[in-house]
Amino acid sequence: MKTLKFLALCLVGCAILAFAAEEGAPQKVYTKEQVKDLIADLEVGNALSSVVVLEALRRGDTQQAIEALEFSVDSSVSSIAARLKGQPVDQSSSVHQGLLKVKVYRQRHPRSTATNNLGHAFDEMQKPVVEKAAVFLKSVEK
Repeated sequence: MKTLKFLALCLVGCAILAFAAEEGAPQKVYTKEQVKDLIADLEVGNALSSVVVLEALRRGDTQQAIEALEFSVDSSVSSIAARLKGQPVDQSSSVHQGLLKVKVYRQRHPRSTATNNLGHAFDEMQKPVVEKAAVFLKSVEK
């Protein structure tokens, strides 16, 4: 469970950065080195997410593995929503096609915004990420 909380903090951190950009924070100009560092941080987060899932699966804890993956999906969708800042997604883009697949998945497997797949309440940082993902996916058109 500690590992899942660590993963959630990493993913929520990324989502908070995206929310800050959305909320009208002054746009910062990054150097190439800073962009490389940001990308490396995201890749480390992806690797840690995979490790959390793999460890849970090796323990036989499929529920924790599923929850880690579900929250990872919600975090990614929330970050995309924040980057788009209300602009529609080009329907011919690969981003749109990917979001449609996520939307279909979420329709088949709805996610409560009150509790996670482990039956625990979302903490104050997780809940906005899950809610934002749900709202954004509703706006994705076929």
